[in-house]
Amino acid sequence: MTSQSSFKENTIDLTECIEQAVAFGQAGYTCAESVASAFAPVLGMATQDARRVVSGLAGGMGGHGATCGTVTAAICMLGWYFGPKTQEDVLGRQKVLGLTGEFMARYAERYGTTTCRELCTAGDPGTPEGGQAIRASGMPLKFIRSAAEILAELLRENKA
Repeated sequence: MTSQSSFKENTIDLTECIEQAVAFGQAGYTCAESVASAFAPVLGMATQDARRVVSGLAGGMGGHGATCGTVTAAICMLGWYFGPKTQEDVLGRQKVLGLTGEFMARYAERYGTTTCRELCTAGDPGTPEGGQAIRASGMPLKFIRSAAEILAELLRENKA
């Protein structure tokens, strides 16, 4: 079964995925793990596999403050679902690159940036203390929700 046929047969509402992403964040999963965990099942990927794939993306790529983990995790989910199935699949590659650009633009429109260090002003994402301060501020939940909303929009618009 391909990931695409799996999704079309699945009856889970994408709105529920948004709420699940936030719930994962509240339960202590990282921002990236929360987004991937919520959407993986409806996209035909095992939740644990998705978590493992994105586990190094939190804190802006391993705490470096680069691109927000919610953004990179959502892009990973777009790649899993829409990305090229073979090396020759030019249309799949073009599709996922276009959707990646659209995701980035929509996220930046909301916050003015996609960079973790600029988004998470409550602390340094590269330090344990900063990570704790960021989590305590509640900021990650806002970013998890936004990334999940944009991902759901793109999936709906592209008839996933």
